[in-house]
Amino acid sequence: MNAQERYEKFVLPDDAHKVTVVKDEKVENAVAITVEREDHTIGNLIRHELHRDREYVQFAGYKVEHPLEHKVKFQVKSSMDRDPVECFKDALERLSDEMSNIEQAIKKKVGVD
Repeated sequence: MNAQERYEKFVLPDDAHKVTVVKDEKVENAVAITVEREDHTIGNLIRHELHRDREYVQFAGYKVEHPLEHKVKFQVKSSMDRDPVECFKDALERLSDEMSNIEQAIKKKVGVD
């Protein structure tokens, strides 16, 4: 059988980088950001958070090029006032804060500290 090992979906090889950034040579102030060992779940969360930054983010999209390749490729274009990588980092920070808030709310509801 040609099925991949399950761990290959989430374990990053030692010689691989989790995130790679490539400047778009055709579009000004745009980058392609590839995140390894992720899928549509994280792709859609990050894309949605990028879209909330309407002041600086002009375009944000993602794709999973093949279902057996566990990587998400984002395209981010920002205004000239802001670096698109900084917009991406800010979106990740906001998502991290939101997840922490959700975790605390759940712990409070179930009585765990």
